[in-house]
Amino acid sequence: MNTAILSSVIGGSAVVLASVVGALAAHFLAVQRENQKTIEGKFDQMTSAIQSLDTHFTGEVKDLEIRQTDRFVGEIKDLEIRQTDRFVGEVKDLEVRLTDKFISHLTAHGERLARIESKLDIDPPAEAA
Repeated sequence: MNTAILSSVIGGSAVVLASVVGALAAHFLAVQRENQKTIEGKFDQMTSAIQSLDTHFTGEVKDLEIRQTDRFVGEIKDLEIRQTDRFVGEVKDLEVRLTDKFISHLTAHGERLARIESKLDIDPPAEAA
């Protein structure tokens, strides 16, 4: 009789154990599904955040590129203006120096010609007087 009771208790325990194991497995699967959903949600949030940052930084880079391009174009125009002004100034200075030198040479040649004419006792042309 003890065997029958023991058999009955073992059989009942096996059924209870199987039921507990089944319930634990079902609970584990539910928790695993919930964790998977949480992970997928976090992944979607991270992906969205990365896309947002990418859009933000792309805009920042474009703005920086525009600002730098404008700055460099401005600097090039300023440099072009300064170089042109410098070149024009140098050309004007050269023009003044060459004109002064030319006039100086003409004056010196005129004076030499006058000395030669005075030594030769030649009257200067009427137009020169």
